[in-house]
Amino acid sequence: MKKVVTLVLIVLSVLQSGVAYAQYRTTFVSASGIAYGINEKDELWVISNYLDGHQSVNHYYSGDVVIPDSVSNPLDFYGRNKAVIGIKVSPSCFSAVTSLTLPNTIRAIEGIEGCAIETIDLPPLLTSLPNLSGCPNLKELIIPPTIKTVGACLNNCPSLTHVHLGAGVCSLDRDAFVGSDALTSITIDEANNCFSIVDDILYSKDQTHLWSYLPSYKKEVCNIPNTVTYIGSGAFKGCESLREITIPDGVEYLWLDVFRDCVNLRKVTLPESISAISGYAFLGCCSLEEVNIPSSVEEIGVSAFGNCASLTRLELPNHLTEILWRTFSGCENLETINIPESIKTIRQSAFANCKKLSKVVLPELVEEVEDSTFYNCSGLSELTVKGKISSVGEYAFAYCSSLKKLNLENFVGDIERYAFVGLGVDTLEIPESITRCTASAFSLSDSLTVANIKDTNKSINISGKLFFGCNNLRSLYLGRPIENGGFSDLPALAELTAGSLFYDFSNISLSECGNLKTITCLSTTPPKAQMATFSYLTVLGGVLRVPESAEEAYRSTLPWSAFSNIETFPDIVPTELRFNESNELEMRPSETLSLSVTVYPERANFARLMWTSSNEEVATVSEVGFVRSNKEGETDITVSTIDGALSATCHVSVRYVDAVEGVSSESIILYPNPVNDLLHIEGVASGAPVALYDMTGLLVLSTRVYEGVATLDVSGLRRGVYLCRIHDRTYKIVKR
Repeated sequence: MKKVVTLVLIVLSVLQSGVAYAQYRTTFVSASGIAYGINEKDELWVISNYLDGHQSVNHYYSGDVVIPDSVSNPLDFYGRNKAVIGIKVSPSCFSAVTSLTLPNTIRAIEGIEGCAIETIDLPPLLTSLPNLSGCPNLKELIIPPTIKTVGACLNNCPSLTHVHLGAGVCSLDRDAFVGSDALTSITIDEANNCFSIVDDILYSKDQTHLWSYLPSYKKEVCNIPNTVTYIGSGAFKGCESLREITIPDGVEYLWLDVFRDCVNLRKVTLPESISAISGYAFLGCCSLEEVNIPSSVEEIGVSAFGNCASLTRLELPNHLTEILWRTFSGCENLETINIPESIKTIRQSAFANCKKLSKVVLPELVEEVEDSTFYNCSGLSELTVKGKISSVGEYAFAYCSSLKKLNLENFVGDIERYAFVGLGVDTLEIPESITRCTASAFSLSDSLTVANIKDTNKSINISGKLFFGCNNLRSLYLGRPIENGGFSDLPALAELTAGSLFYDFSNISLSECGNLKTITCLSTTPPKAQMATFSYLTVLGGVLRVPESAEEAYRSTLPWSAFSNIETFPDIVPTELRFNESNELEMRPSETLSLSVTVYPERANFARLMWTSSNEEVATVSEVGFVRSNKEGETDITVSTIDGALSATCHVSVRYVDAVEGVSSESIILYPNPVNDLLHIEGVASGAPVALYDMTGLLVLSTRVYEGVATLDVSGLRRGVYLCRIHDRTYKIVKR
């Protein structure tokens, strides 16, 4: 079987070789040592590879090679000469050629890159420039007028000093001369109608377009003519000599890579005409110290200022709506930057590794902090959040070690893994608004000593070890039910308090917390727990503190009764139950929402809360406040303490809301719907309240009608369906 496979491979190899050389019906070598091939079109080419029978032959050239204008085929009976129209050779077979003389009949040249020629006179019939990259001895090149495009075909020619662009050149690749560092002179034919060269910079003929600097450019200060209105992508990319530049008024865009890797560029002056700074525009400008961003700028692209390590201060214009991926990543010395109130979105790694950034104010419209946004901003000491943050991505504030205070009151949604890893805070409070914390969200903080998960009936999903590696955490307060969470590996934990709404230790292991000495339970009903929940050192040598009214219950319930030392404290009687949401909510059939309540005063002692629905056919409620609507109708959801001493009621209306409804006494108009920014409301009596709720029943906006007109700015809301409540009517609003 192996022999058969080998034979097949040999046959395939021969067939493939035949295909490679099938373009020549006749090949021969002349007396002067030049190999030729005649193709199916009866055209004569200089070649280096051909088949001799079934054998592949590589024909090598060296020294001085002179190509005649015509050759006689020795197999031609009549001995007629044929014009040589092209060269198609292998670079490896042509690398030793030091001189090449070409006839005027040549129309195409392929495969001479890397050869050792010093000069070459290109024939006038050429329509494309041959690839001369890597020719170590090439010193000069004159491009004939028939050539229209100069691609990346003169790279890495270390001896090339002069290039003349012919009259026909209208396209010059920005990377045409990369690595040809000896190039000191580029000239252009007077008859060329496309380009002009001024001070080693390539412009359009009328000098309205600046295409690129040339390798011969050595100036430190660039004075661009005022006629220029367009600067091409990568125009100054990698220009090491450039230190200062002023962009003339009239230029509207800084295109992709325009100053990328200008490692010595220190100062850039931009005009008010600039409306966009494209991606990577200043990436790698590690010496950039001064750049103004005009108020006219509406867009700054991806990594536009990435790794601008010398930049210390930057003022952003008020027209920006988003800061894109890695825009300022690696600006290690950036100390201050204003984030305009117009900003709605800050993308991944936007400020990563800005190690000296000390103060950040997140505007009201920002709803999400994406992955690694402020990663390793080790100098960040002050964070202000004006709006509501619904999501904090992975590593968003990781290793912000100077952040000593963290107010999470405006964080209302999910916190992903390692979001706040390595913080410098010593006291941390997780409010009731945070619903999910992924594993290790607050891990590896040596400074953290006190953590408080605030009271509410709404459970928090932790899905892992929330404070992993916080080796100095000494005090922990658990004020709400916890799903999937753990607090093991806390070697310094000495004090643990479970609030009255924390009623289950079953899924939490504290057996490795050997220094845990004091456990305080505020609930008058002993929480569920297992014998293995706590270490034997805690059970035998620690202290369990419970309310006076519940001492007997704890002494008769395992594992609490196993504690050697049980102490009591005076009960704090609850005085008020209050819904965190509105007391009136709208739902549609088959929807769900979670109601949360707060019991006052804080850390009051009571048993579990009891939830009831006055009409379970309309909506039911779970034992933790999870409401599910069933059909249209009205119901009251009531939460109360078990003894009935305190209660609070939320009225829920369940009905379909499929379109804007009318009001019999008024002609109300809401427009536009769907809406992008401003929702206008007309036809409502002055003084009437207007409220906008999301589909969970959370009030997101409210106002009052004046002179029959109201306007709601919904531009900061997420896309989706909202319910607008006016008087006793509800209207469905779609936010785009």
